[in-house]
Amino acid sequence: MAGNSNQGISEQQDGSAAPKTGTRPAILAVPLLAAIVAAALLFGRNEAPAPPAEPPRQKAPSELSSLCGKLVGNADAQVKVTAVLPVSVGCQDDVGLYLLSLARRFPDRLCVQVLDMKQEDGRRFMAGQGLKCASVVVNGKTQFELDADGDKLLLEGPPGVNYTLEELRRALISEMKRLQAEPLPDLPMPPPAAAAESSISAKKAQ
Repeated sequence: MAGNSNQGISEQQDGSAAPKTGTRPAILAVPLLAAIVAAALLFGRNEAPAPPAEPPRQKAPSELSSLCGKLVGNADAQVKVTAVLPVSVGCQDDVGLYLLSLARRFPDRLCVQVLDMKQEDGRRFMAGQGLKCASVVVNGKTQFELDADGDKLLLEGPPGVNYTLEELRRALISEMKRLQAEPLPDLPMPPPAAAAESSISAKKAQ
C-alpha cells in the first residue's frame, strides 16, 4: 500500500510539472505583432507626401473667341449675318470662321457678327429671335428655299444635322439673288476639311 501511495504522489508531481500547451506560441505572437505595427508606423512616417494636384489647364482662346461680338464687313451691307454659336466650347468654330472669311473678302456685300450662345449677348439675341439652339440668322431668318422643288433649308443646330457649310454658302447666294445684288460675288467654297466634316456629320444624322 505504501508503495502505491508513493507512486500516486510521484505521478501527481510529474503531472504538475508538465508545461501547459499553447502558452509559448501566444507569448511569441505579442512581440511579433508589436514589431509589425512599429514597422508600419515607421514606414508611414518616412513616406514622401503626395505631390499637390495640378490645377486644371485653361483652354487657350480660339481665333473665333477673340472676334465674338465684333462686326466684320460693312454695317450697311445688304446681307447681314449673325451666327450664334457655342464659341466657348469650340465645336462649331468652322461655321463662324467661314462666315468671317467671306465678310473679310466681300465687306461691301456681307456683314457678319458671331456671338457666343453661352454669354449674355448671345442668350439675349437667341431670346429675341426665339431660338433654342445654335443658329445662323441671315437678314433675320434661318429658313431658306434653295431650289424650285421648295425644299427647305434650316440654318439651326450644328452643321451636318440640318445643313452643311456648302448649303450655308448657297443660302447666302440665294439671299443676294433675292435682293438683286448684281453682280453676284463668287463666294468661295468652304475649306475641304470643314466641308468634309459637315458632310460626315450629315450622313451620321440620317
